[in-house]
Amino acid sequence: MAPEPTPEALAACGEADCRAALVRAAWEEGDRELTTQLLLALPEDLERVALVIEISEDDPGSARELCEVLPTGPDQRRCTKINLRPHLQTDNHLGQAAEEAARSRSAPGPVLPEFHPPPHTSRYAGLGPVDTDCAEAPDPNGCRTRAAVKALVAGEAERAVGHCRSAEGETWQEECLFRAAELSLTRNQGATYTESAEVCAAMSGLAHRCQDHLVWRIARLGPGAAAPRAEWARAEARARALHDYWSARVPEAADDAVDRYWALLLAWAYRSATTAGAVPLQAEAARPHLRAEISRALVEDSDPATTDLGALVSAAEAALARPVRGGQRRARSGLEGDLRGWPDDARGGEDIPAVRYRNEGRRALADSVRDDLAVAILEAAARTEPPREGLLAAGLDWPHPLVAWTAERLREPNWERPQPEPGDHPVGGTAPSEPPPGDPGTAPGG
Repeated sequence: MAPEPTPEALAACGEADCRAALVRAAWEEGDRELTTQLLLALPEDLERVALVIEISEDDPGSARELCEVLPTGPDQRRCTKINLRPHLQTDNHLGQAAEEAARSRSAPGPVLPEFHPPPHTSRYAGLGPVDTDCAEAPDPNGCRTRAAVKALVAGEAERAVGHCRSAEGETWQEECLFRAAELSLTRNQGATYTESAEVCAAMSGLAHRCQDHLVWRIARLGPGAAAPRAEWARAEARARALHDYWSARVPEAADDAVDRYWALLLAWAYRSATTAGAVPLQAEAARPHLRAEISRALVEDSDPATTDLGALVSAAEAALARPVRGGQRRARSGLEGDLRGWPDDARGGEDIPAVRYRNEGRRALADSVRDDLAVAILEAAARTEPPREGLLAAGLDWPHPLVAWTAERLREPNWERPQPEPGDHPVGGTAPSEPPPGDPGTAPGG
């Protein structure tokens, strides 16, 4: 049985994992004061920063106060960005953009980096408020949200929705539904995806953002790169549950949900990879994302001056045939948003097969493994600092047209690395995505 989260228990921990478990336990119990106390008692600043960022990514919006325990500077700013919850003030512009993009896209693949399913009627639509003891609480809406989370974790979905419907005003009712859906999914280790997705569907204008957060949350439950086959089998079972849910309700969204899932999950998984190699996955939908992660690892480890795209592709082919090795994490690049991405078809490409690239962007999907590895290597080469311009130039001469198209797009001189706007969602990196589209560190955009 795990020890109670106390300062004494923390002091007795000899390992960082032990200390992290105690801090997380205090946070999950809702004791903000104790959580802060334990964070401040951690022996290393890096340990404190890593844990606060991880809690923020898992619980964006609620953990903003924890940012105050970090030193003023980039880490605190990143923490604050992750914890923005702009969906509370956001209209349905993303829904309109998705509909327009879907109409113009003639090739297979996602139209947007985010998972954006069409709306469907929830089994919990039309439920009214339930009586609660929260009206006299110091924070009535927070009290109702906590009650809703507790009810949904316990499998009482209708009661959870009723708690939320008793909140004051539509904005807080929506926020309550959003929080209950995503937090209960994490606490139940993904086992209650159907209930959480139905709660999201009961929302009005922000159901699509909530659904994207759920895919983000369930992907975060995935294993590290070097995990045994049994853990990867569980990840595949979650992917099947995701596909089954949407197949029964909005069939055209089923493959889209699974694509987003594997893009995020594998980007996070490979943060614990020390070599470029394959994980024991059998799911066909995961293979483009596996190629992306292996390619990224090889580019990161390669000579910055190399221009031999063919040699890197051959190395990636060999890596696909050997198991990955895990150990100390690579330097974290985080899910921080697309740098030279292809977020939509506004500038062309609606006739090009697409797949998501890590968190927020997309990439072309070639029809052979070797050509697709070349595309993935170019995407990684454009995201190094500085970009590997020699490799991008080599891509222009590759015989497959999608590889050359990718190289041309990534070499465009007018590409500017976008700065996040104040209202951008925390999950996307442009403040939700590491895997971001560069890396798995931030949460999706809700």
